[in-house]
Amino acid sequence: MNKKETPSIQFPYQIVVPLLLGCYIFRKYLWEAKWSFKTWKNFYDIWSSKSINLTVMGVMLSLIVVVFLLFYYRLRAKSDVKFLRIIPSNKVSTTAKIAEEFVADLYERYRTKWMRIKRGREWFGLLTYVNRYNEIEIYFSYPEDKQTSVIRVLQEYFPACALEEIAKEELPLPKNQNMSGGHFFMNQIGKQAGLPLQSIQESKLGSIYRHMDPYTWIWVRFSPNQSSKRLEKRAAKGLENLGFTKEELKGLVFSEIEYPEKRVMDLKPEEKARYRSLFQQHTGREKSFQVAVCVWSQSSARDRVVQDVKGSIKRVLEWDNYVELRKRRWLSHWMNPLCTYQSIPWWRQGMTWSHKELGNLLHVPDGKDPIYNLPEEDEERPYIATHGVPGHELNEGMLVGRLDQGSEREIRIPYRQWTYMGFGSGETGSGKTALFLNMMYSHLEEEWYRNPSAPGFTFVDPKGDAGLKLLAKINSDFKRLEQEGIDITSLKERIHYFDLASTKYILGLNLLHKHEGIDKESIVNQAMDLLKNAYQDDSMLLDKFGQMALHALLADHKTHSILGMEQILKKDSSFRDQVLPYLAGSIYEADWAENKKAIDQGKVTQPIVNRMQKIRLNARMRRLFGQADLGLHPAKWMDRGDICIFNVSGLGKEERRMAVGFIITQYHVQAQQRKRKNKIHLHMEDEYHLVQIPIVKNIYAIDRYTGHCFLPMTQYVDQLEPDILDAFDGNASTLIACNQGNKSARAMAEISGDHIDPYEIQNLPSLTAVVSTKNSKGERITFRIKSKPPYLYHESGKPTYFGTDQARQDREEEEAFQVAQRFGEELMKRDCTPVKEVDQWIQQYLSK
Repeated sequence: MNKKETPSIQFPYQIVVPLLLGCYIFRKYLWEAKWSFKTWKNFYDIWSSKSINLTVMGVMLSLIVVVFLLFYYRLRAKSDVKFLRIIPSNKVSTTAKIAEEFVADLYERYRTKWMRIKRGREWFGLLTYVNRYNEIEIYFSYPEDKQTSVIRVLQEYFPACALEEIAKEELPLPKNQNMSGGHFFMNQIGKQAGLPLQSIQESKLGSIYRHMDPYTWIWVRFSPNQSSKRLEKRAAKGLENLGFTKEELKGLVFSEIEYPEKRVMDLKPEEKARYRSLFQQHTGREKSFQVAVCVWSQSSARDRVVQDVKGSIKRVLEWDNYVELRKRRWLSHWMNPLCTYQSIPWWRQGMTWSHKELGNLLHVPDGKDPIYNLPEEDEERPYIATHGVPGHELNEGMLVGRLDQGSEREIRIPYRQWTYMGFGSGETGSGKTALFLNMMYSHLEEEWYRNPSAPGFTFVDPKGDAGLKLLAKINSDFKRLEQEGIDITSLKERIHYFDLASTKYILGLNLLHKHEGIDKESIVNQAMDLLKNAYQDDSMLLDKFGQMALHALLADHKTHSILGMEQILKKDSSFRDQVLPYLAGSIYEADWAENKKAIDQGKVTQPIVNRMQKIRLNARMRRLFGQADLGLHPAKWMDRGDICIFNVSGLGKEERRMAVGFIITQYHVQAQQRKRKNKIHLHMEDEYHLVQIPIVKNIYAIDRYTGHCFLPMTQYVDQLEPDILDAFDGNASTLIACNQGNKSARAMAEISGDHIDPYEIQNLPSLTAVVSTKNSKGERITFRIKSKPPYLYHESGKPTYFGTDQARQDREEEEAFQVAQRFGEELMKRDCTPVKEVDQWIQQYLSK
């Protein structure tokens, strides 16, 4: 033994000093008093009886104080406990090391001794619940005074998770006593008593959660032990059962020293492994916890579920020792902490664990765990929904739907957020139009009817029925408001409906309308973009001769329309002779002079003339684009907060491209000249893949400063032109994805920066969408919402019949649509030009 190992010998002051002090007191006060035996006896009798009474009183008082403190601590813990909702993400990275460090960090959040006397021992917990949709909800319980430290620890180790503070009343706790469950206890008998449980090697929480059914809870409550005595006591019991001292165990395992009757060669392999495990897991560096684990279920098969969950927890923890579940068959309501929000377990429900053992049940499952995968259509199992919205986020603005998770709370996107534009996709029948309609329905009811300064919106409907449903809703609401004594005159003036296929009233879409403040060059460029977008095969000829023709028409002080392009470019045109003199002195005069011979012969311009001839010979296109008027006034509509509905059903491919393209262009152009640019106007464009107007790139770049909020939706993201798709990528703040195909899903995932899971949006049910937008901090947040079916309303305000009686359903829907069409025609009569007047003007124009 060297000098370092020699034990130091100290003087026993703790024994000698009290002994000497006692002798001095006896000599000074008792011996010198020369008390008699009788005096000593009387003294003893008096004080012995008093001491017995005092002892009994002291014990009783101590018991009263202890019971009072225990009762007080339980009441205090119940009132102080708070809960955080942990909303996981498939970006979560959980390894054994992260889980160990997370639990070890939580260990340091204990209260000081004085605070424990004052407020009681601190208890934390991880509560897991499976709701009726088979979605796993995770909550963390903690005392109120530890809120800041708990949040910071969770954010440090699981930064990909969202945290939402919720009230106790919002917890999904049992509503009745019809439950089955109990709490776990650690084996304390037999050869395995005192031996360790499994230390965490990898995240296996997913395999435990997989055995849970709807209405099942697991609550892991834990509290740090400031001293390691309890863990050492547990280890000592294990050593006692093995018949070793710690020094003997160390020598046996590492030095292979053989002691009498304890020979290495006599040990079975599993015994030696058990001894080694006991030593390695009790090194003195472990953090000691008191742990209480309970499982409860209200499932229809609750006994089976509790048994399954018990088996999975036991399997994960079992090593050299094991845990068992003690089911509660009486007083279950009082012994169930879920019924009382009680974070402190009852006596004898606690176990002593190390932080490595606790790590098995205390972490967020790794994002690659299969528990995050959506179940197959015919599969019934729980899963972790990766979407959630903290309670303080997305509470104000336009309603987009209800959260498709446990709380089903309303989700609203702030009006100002829409200025950063949006984009959405979804196949036919996925519910994207229903989402639009529900957004508009709720905005009308909540804001627009009663708030004159509420923002308006524009809806472009390619199918026609959605626009009529919206009209039917507005018409029935007007009837109700009139019955309530509200004057709807001003409201009605701010409702606009345009059926572009109407043969009674025509919306003027004059591409050559001269706007105040808009130069002629811009008008020409916009018209050329529309023509080239509609007639892509002739874009080269249009570039050259189309520009010349449009500049010539705009140089004339008279009103012209796009029909003038055919007239000015055709062979031997007297119309051309009337217009060209107005180009005198301009740079375009030389172009006309240079190409005069070719134009007069008509060879180079004939393809353009033929294309423009199709516009003239098509009654609908001739009336829409050939008249003098422009019936679009987006600047005024946006400033007033008007409601605009465009029905573009029945239009052909080229008709739709030109008409819808021109509408979008006018919204963009006139938005720049708004007087109230701080008032938003949501512009919803359904089936955008049928239009694909290039000006959308400018809209996404600059229109957010004008309040023009563009939200196109499409069936086929993969069919969008690359440059237009690039405009959405990085510029669309709010993304809405309904169920869709593989290519579109991958494109949406790429646009969202992988915040949207492509697999998930290929398997969404109808009327459900994944939304990815920005929170109040500008961080992207992704969640899932659901919409209700968009009802078609009677004039009476009641929804039309929907059920098994198909004849009745068809009849009521037809009646409601007819009422809506009559209401729409009434609005068009006010805002559009009668077809007769349009035809007269065009006839006069072409006869020049």
